[in-house]
Amino acid sequence: MAKTQRKESNNSKTRRASSDNGWITIHVKGTPYEMGFQHGRLLRKQLENVKPVMKYLVEKYYKTSLTEYVSRCKSIVSKYLSEWKNIFDELKGIRDGSDVISLDYLIAWNMYLSMDEIYNSNGDVQRCSAFIATGSKTHDGKIIMAHNTHCDYSIGFISNIVMHLHPSLPGSMPFVMQTVPGLVCSSTDWFISESGIMGCETTISEINYKPDFETGVPYFFRIRKAMETGKSLDEYVSIMMDQNAGDYACSWLFGDINSGEIMRLELAKNTHGIERTKDGLYYGMNGAVTPEVMIIETNNTGLNDPNTASGSRNLRLEQLLNAQKIDLSYSKKVLVDHYDYGENTFRKGMRGICKHKECEKGDDFNFAGAVDGKVVDVALAKEMKFIGRMGSSCGRIFNKKDYPDTPACIKNMPKYKWCKL
Repeated sequence: MAKTQRKESNNSKTRRASSDNGWITIHVKGTPYEMGFQHGRLLRKQLENVKPVMKYLVEKYYKTSLTEYVSRCKSIVSKYLSEWKNIFDELKGIRDGSDVISLDYLIAWNMYLSMDEIYNSNGDVQRCSAFIATGSKTHDGKIIMAHNTHCDYSIGFISNIVMHLHPSLPGSMPFVMQTVPGLVCSSTDWFISESGIMGCETTISEINYKPDFETGVPYFFRIRKAMETGKSLDEYVSIMMDQNAGDYACSWLFGDINSGEIMRLELAKNTHGIERTKDGLYYGMNGAVTPEVMIIETNNTGLNDPNTASGSRNLRLEQLLNAQKIDLSYSKKVLVDHYDYGENTFRKGMRGICKHKECEKGDDFNFAGAVDGKVVDVALAKEMKFIGRMGSSCGRIFNKKDYPDTPACIKNMPKYKWCKL
C-alpha cells in the first residue's frame, strides 16, 4: 500500500488546482483511490476548513455534538462498506492524499444533507432555486439549465470547487460537478456528464417523515453512481429510486442534450413524481409540485402563498420563465432576481430567487442565502463547461465587519464576475 500511495502522490504532483473569480478547478483521474488521493492532495488546504465548518453546522442546526454526529453517521454507513467499495476507496484516497482529515469525518461530511430529517423535527430546509427548459421555451430550441445554491454561508462560501473527474473503471464516464472539499458527490447538485446528461435540484421542504437507512441507501451514493454511470434519463430514475432511503428529498431536474428531453423527478420516500418533455420547462423552489408527494410526505401548504419563501419564488419563476424565450443572458437575470411577492416589491430578503437571509431581521435573520449562480446550454455542456458566479448570484459583497457576530468559520465574500468554468 505504501508503494502505491507514493506512486499516486508522484502522479498527483503533475496536476494543479487553478483559480478564477473565486472558483477552484481541479482535474482528477484513475481508480477511485487515485482520484481521491489527487482530490486530497490538491485540496489539502481547503480540507482543513471542513472540521470547523461541520462542527458549526452540526451544533447550530442539529443541536448535537460533532462527536455524537460523526459516530451516528459511521454506524449508519458501515453496512455499505462492501456494496459501495468504490466510494469508500475514494474517501480513503482523500484521507491519505490530504493527511488532514480522518475517514470517519469524511463519511460524516458526506452524510450531512442526508441527516437533516434525522435531527430536525420539521424538515423545513429550503435550498436552491433552479430551472431547466427546452423546445419552444428557449431561444434555440435546445436545453438551458440554471441554478443557484441557498445555504448557510459557512458551507456555501467553500462550495467553490469545480471538479472534473475522469474515472478509469469500466462503465464509468467523465463528468464535472460543482462541489465542496471532501465530498464524492456535488451537494450543491450541479453537474454535467460526458454521457450528455446534465442535472441539478432543489430540496423539498417540510418533509414529515424520517429516512429509512435500514433498507435504503443515502442519496450521495446514488447520485454519484448516476453521474458516473447513467447514460439516459431512464437510468437516472432507476438509479435514484433503487434502495431509496428517502433522505434529502428533492425536485431533481435532468436534461439529455442528445435528445433535447428534460425531466423533473420529485423523489421523497414512498412517493415520487416524474414529468418529461421535449417542449417546455420545469423549475424548483423547495416546494413539491407532485400532488402525492406534497400531500402525503410534506406539511407544506404554502406553494402558492406569496408570504412564504417557496410560494413567492414559485409565483415569480412562473412569471419570469414564461415572459420570453430563455437564453443564457436571461437565465442569469432570473437567478439574480430579488422580487418579493409577499411585499410586492424588489428587496434583498428571504423570498427572492436570489435569497438573502442576512438582510432580514429578527427570527428570519441568518447567515444564509444564495451563494452562487450557474447557467449552461448545450454548446457549453458539450465542452463540459458552464458559466458561473461565486458568491451571491447578484454579486452582493458580504463583509464580516458589517456583522460583528459572524462566526469565525464564515469568511468574507467579495463581488466576483460571471466566468466560464
